[in-house]
Amino acid sequence: GLLGILLAYRFPTKKVVCVDLEERKSYHVFKSAFVTLGESYQNRTPLSNLEYRVDDLRNIQEEVVESSFLVSIHACNEANKYVADMSRKANAGWAVMPCCIRSGLYLRGASILDLSSEDRYKVLCGVFAEANDARLVRKISRDITARPIIIAGWGMLSDRSSCAGEEGGGSRDSLEFVVKRGAMPPL
Repeated sequence: GLLGILLAYRFPTKKVVCVDLEERKSYHVFKSAFVTLGESYQNRTPLSNLEYRVDDLRNIQEEVVESSFLVSIHACNEANKYVADMSRKANAGWAVMPCCIRSGLYLRGASILDLSSEDRYKVLCGVFAEANDARLVRKISRDITARPIIIAGWGMLSDRSSCAGEEGGGSRDSLEFVVKRGAMPPL
């Protein structure tokens, strides 16, 4: 909800659709504040480009097109996979910031033992990134969230040679793999 509101406000000419399995009261409070106090763009009411749906994410597949960009923040388990799968199917971009990833979704038969919750999270984010042909893995500040890893990809661009990080350019300690200039599609 809040990310959708921020994106719709920042990009007032782009359609933003928020999808959640349940209605969140906070969404309506945040939206009301932006509509009441926000600045209009080209005589448009703030957030007139925003839609909120209580639905299963998979039900929007037919609406996802190449110019779409799907984002999930702290979605659990399969929802992150749905975002990546639906985006790739439409040759669209995607970004996820997982909060929970069940090891059984990606590690067939492998057990994760004797790792802290933080280390387990990092391992599973790496496994998710590899399984979904991610093009970017980046960590934001832990002051913002305890689950700070962003994983992104886009379309059929699966040439991994355009990513820096494995051969230098990114810091493995900070989990920051940086995409070369010009490789990322424009907003």
